[in-house]
Amino acid sequence: MKFLAPLFLLATFSAGAFIFNTSLNLELQRPGNLPLATFGDGTNSILVGAVDAAGNFQAMPENPATLLGGIVYGVDTNGFSVINGTLYSRGLGVGGTYPAMVTNLTSLFQKFSFVTNNRVILGTVPSVASAQLLGVTGGNESTNGPPAPIAMPGLQFSKDGGYTWLSPSQITVPCLVSIYDPSGYAGKATGAVVTAYVNTSIIGGTNDVQNCSLFVTQTGDARSVVNVGGAATIAASAAANWSIYPATAAVNLGGNPLVISPAWTAADSGGNLIYSANGTTFLTFTPPVVAGAKPVIQTITKTGTNLTFKVSAVTVPTIQVETNLMPSAFANMAGQTNWQSGGFWYVSALCPQSDTAFFRAAVAGTNTVAGGAAFAGNVTGNFIFTNAAGAKFSLLVNNSTNGFVFQPQP
Repeated sequence: MKFLAPLFLLATFSAGAFIFNTSLNLELQRPGNLPLATFGDGTNSILVGAVDAAGNFQAMPENPATLLGGIVYGVDTNGFSVINGTLYSRGLGVGGTYPAMVTNLTSLFQKFSFVTNNRVILGTVPSVASAQLLGVTGGNESTNGPPAPIAMPGLQFSKDGGYTWLSPSQITVPCLVSIYDPSGYAGKATGAVVTAYVNTSIIGGTNDVQNCSLFVTQTGDARSVVNVGGAATIAASAAANWSIYPATAAVNLGGNPLVISPAWTAADSGGNLIYSANGTTFLTFTPPVVAGAKPVIQTITKTGTNLTFKVSAVTVPTIQVETNLMPSAFANMAGQTNWQSGGFWYVSALCPQSDTAFFRAAVAGTNTVAGGAAFAGNVTGNFIFTNAAGAKFSLLVNNSTNGFVFQPQP
């Protein structure tokens, strides 16, 4: 296909590019088996290329991400908002301002005179939230006396392309920025700063709280905003009434004691549940050990030539040692002594004369024992027991003999 027409360039289409030239007959080609290029999902390419010396268009496929590498073609909508076709950070999407024009005019206006032209247009901004002309001084007139300052230059804005000009104010549409000097005498300025609105759609609306202090009354309904005093009241009420709400899961104290009052506490210590009052333990519950439970070495400490083992066990443990893990029998350590304290067994033995040693605790017989309760106090009431047959008996003290009497219970 050949064309002969005035110089003209059309936009690139998915199927190729049409190029017209007055001096060359150009021929569009598809070299080899090059597929027709389309804008697609990343697997297709955009067709680009150049005209060679013979006037032929040499096509070359390009990946969109490569060709448009300097252009935003993917936006995370969770982090940004698009307002009136402009991309903003979502954090600023509800309001705020940003510098739209910051200029340094020292060299231009240090001795600039507005005698023949009293307005200089600096540029455009999308909106005006605030504006300031820095380092401004006016001209001087000395007709009949000493020099006297007259009207100074200032910023003015136009929303209609320069037909009318306004003094700095809240402007929510694009406008021209200019410096205006009504005197016609020499004046100067060192800089101009204009800030614009991030989101002009809220200006003047009920949700425009820029440069405002927002005061909130007490809560009126379930969707009301609360002030600091209201939040403090809610927090105090929640703290005082927490116990009236049932727990939704098991309560885990994380090893911390349960403080019932300044005097009374319940704590887990050494695997035992201990109740104390005024710092004194009066009731200790020791958990039972079930059949088959193995002794556990909790800690090993060395003092001089002796080792001391802290062991959880239901009966007296024996500490055994082996110098390697080859198949062989563990041997009892020499010089063992044992004692109980705080619900644990302690075993002391001579430290083996070996560079390496592996220890284990062993117990003889069954490992089954019932839980125990150690109580320090006086009982003024009576205990009721149930035997294996289900009959109930109360344990009473005989006032004459000070012995115990079992009294059947209904």
